[in-house]
Amino acid sequence: MREYRMARRFETITAGGNDDGRRIDAVLRRALPRLPLSRIYRALRAGDIRLEGSRVKPGTRVGAGAAIEVSARLLADGAAGEGPAVDPAPVHAMVVARTGHLLVLNKPAGIPVQGGSNLGTQPLDEMVRAYLAGSGERSLSFRPGPLHRLDRNTSGLVVFSVSLEGARHFSDALRSGRLRKYYLALLGGRLTDTEVWSEPLVRDEPRRLTRVSTGASAEQSTALAAETRATPLLVGRDATLALCRLITGRAHQIRAHAAAHGHSLPGDRKYGGAGSDGYLLHAFRMELVPPDPLLGDLSCSAPLGAGQREQVSTLLGLSGRELQGRDVNAALSRSAIETAVRRLDSAAP
Repeated sequence: MREYRMARRFETITAGGNDDGRRIDAVLRRALPRLPLSRIYRALRAGDIRLEGSRVKPGTRVGAGAAIEVSARLLADGAAGEGPAVDPAPVHAMVVARTGHLLVLNKPAGIPVQGGSNLGTQPLDEMVRAYLAGSGERSLSFRPGPLHRLDRNTSGLVVFSVSLEGARHFSDALRSGRLRKYYLALLGGRLTDTEVWSEPLVRDEPRRLTRVSTGASAEQSTALAAETRATPLLVGRDATLALCRLITGRAHQIRAHAAAHGHSLPGDRKYGGAGSDGYLLHAFRMELVPPDPLLGDLSCSAPLGAGQREQVSTLLGLSGRELQGRDVNAALSRSAIETAVRRLDSAAP
């Protein structure tokens, strides 16, 4: 939150609740994004930046409501300029849940969560910041952002921070394994029973893909433990609608494990999937076990869209008489999903 007060050659910016306890250099890096950190350090040493009227060191902690005095010239040079207009309207249709700490969205496939796009698609994080602008507690250093990964062409649940405490609690739940994440995946081939895929994965950054480790000594330092559990919901002629549980959260984990086990997602050409219409991978369900004192139980789900359900039926080869109770709606019923979740939760490597 910025409140300006001319005081000789200084202007005052005021720390908000989400700045509380943070180092002043960290706060200033966000409040003055056009300044290099070296210049911020010089300004602190020279007294061009003061906390409650006094010179302080870069590691000094800021309290909520604290007045940070910044020289007018420094503030003009370092404050963020006006960026391009961002339309927050698409976010309204994506909201699954919103609290004072988290925003849970059902992201459509094709929208990048972060960063630019050579196709000109507005990143979701920019839309979310525009959507949240003017609501909640403002901050000098805290910006709402995504709290976990979701690939551009993966749809479903993605969580954004609304408060710093919410971000900390959610991240702690991820690290401790208390957040259970389930995905719907349209797999190639027939998966007829619950399987546990636990091969270590290696990230190939130049090619932007993940693969199962060969076990070679050169990979031992980079291979990461990974476990994916998959169980069938609906089996077609040459494809399977499966529910997957991520025990770990590696980049492209489901896609890489599925490909290694002969179940490349149809349309996922990067991992050997046939076709070119795009794969179906959907972050379907999320549960926090046990409930968090700040976040609650955080139990939510995101249904497949009508177009996605049609895609599943088409690729499973189910039509006419072949459906007979095996349609996608029945496979995604509450009782079917709860049965599948129990299978996944009790599966062992």
